[in-house]
Amino acid sequence: AAMLSSADLIIESAVALTQEIHDGPFETYTGHGIWSKWEGFPTYSLEDKTLIRIDLDPNLKKTCDLEKESGTVQKAIDKGMPKTKLMSIPFRMEMSGFARLENSIPIVGDIGIIWPIMAYFIEQKLGIKLDFISYPQQSQEGQEMRKWIVENILPVKKEKLYL
Repeated sequence: AAMLSSADLIIESAVALTQEIHDGPFETYTGHGIWSKWEGFPTYSLEDKTLIRIDLDPNLKKTCDLEKESGTVQKAIDKGMPKTKLMSIPFRMEMSGFARLENSIPIVGDIGIIWPIMAYFIEQKLGIKLDFISYPQQSQEGQEMRKWIVENILPVKKEKLYL
């Protein structure tokens, strides 16, 4: 909660349950975390934060566009109506909280392609040199990189972490 509270920008993707950042039990701005706060658990708010989600589903962008244009997601919530019915698109539960965040940025695409491009532009903007930027898995370079990872990266041994 402290780390998310201190962040100005949060990128969620390619990790199971990352939607819990914006749609989970400890986030108070979208309303889900109010019970945790009442119970005394650490909570955080995404108010005024920028949240980027990299997702393969183009309906995430459609949902965000509909919410920004007409408040459709919030209207469905206010009326207790199924969002799929009101918007006529397949709707995943976590799209609701994300679309209602004013500074949310949906990026539709494969994380393996999007992330290296983002890393490259971040590197340029910050004026730093990254030692490593990944390649898309379907490219020759990406296949070689994946092979290297499989051959050289070993599982973490927990007992060695706590020396």
